[in-house]
Amino acid sequence: MDRQLKVIAFFLLFIFFFIPQMSRGDLVSEAKKEGKLYWYTSMSVGDHTKYVALFNKKYPFIEVKVRRSGGERLITLIQTEHRAGKQLFDVTMGSRFAPSFIKSGIFAKYDSPEYKHLPVGTKSKEGYWGDAYVNGIGVSYNTEMIPKDKVPQKWEDLLNPMWKGKIAIDPRGLVWYDAVLRVMGKEKGLNFLTKFGKQDLQFRTGYTLKANSLIAGEYPLCLCYVHQIDRVKKKGAPVDWVKNEKLFVVNILHPILIASQARHPNAARLFMNFALSKEAQQLMIKLGRVGSSHPDVVTDVPKIVKFVPEDLSVYDRQKELGKEFERVLKVR
Repeated sequence: MDRQLKVIAFFLLFIFFFIPQMSRGDLVSEAKKEGKLYWYTSMSVGDHTKYVALFNKKYPFIEVKVRRSGGERLITLIQTEHRAGKQLFDVTMGSRFAPSFIKSGIFAKYDSPEYKHLPVGTKSKEGYWGDAYVNGIGVSYNTEMIPKDKVPQKWEDLLNPMWKGKIAIDPRGLVWYDAVLRVMGKEKGLNFLTKFGKQDLQFRTGYTLKANSLIAGEYPLCLCYVHQIDRVKKKGAPVDWVKNEKLFVVNILHPILIASQARHPNAARLFMNFALSKEAQQLMIKLGRVGSSHPDVVTDVPKIVKFVPEDLSVYDRQKELGKEFERVLKVR
């Protein structure tokens, strides 16, 4: 009996330890044979250079060719190549990836072992993607224009008449709008947003522009990328963002996906595993990002801060939701 138990124990150990180790080893060796990777990304040049350097520190035998294209242009580039019967990339990482785009046949499913670390809402249920890094939208303010005791601490504080005409928001801020409805609930959320829309909101396109205008004192409050606020704050700019559980931060996700016709599929899988790892996501914090979808990543953000991941389906609902957004918030 004891012998049988030992045999069973060894068999289970083999299944749960040795086989996965062999699989990881096989992936590395196959990726090494391919020796190259084409990566399309919206990440800034300064950031992706350091990102590739960290990847090559682990896997020096993979030459990473990077093509950068911002935001929606990256999606257009991939779609154009697909329609032309070309898939020149192996792996891509960007934002605004709608579920219909993800499931269009351009991308392959891959069961990354790193998925298990990511919470619901930051990875694909079908196995297409995981979130590589985030840009968080939060309530930011000019510290010279607003005394500490007047800084809003909950969403309802933004409805105070003193802020009328003094809050900047992106005219395409559907992700934030959708998150408010999801977190507050449809009825309560719509009630808040309707009142918020009567605050004579200042619509400014571009998160960098809004951050710079906040620094210049054009308005005291804005919904900005909090990592941009932190970066300029460290350089002495009179800005900060609200850090508590009530004024939650909405995270713009950056899914990483593998091309269905990848010329270097194993190198792409290796790169995806790297991108979703704690090590790579910790680098993004070092490069200035505020939060991470990986729960084990260490940040300076107080634990009390609540991060809410965007719902990618918002990009398939843009037309309908956009009309509601413009009507409720009185976009001019």
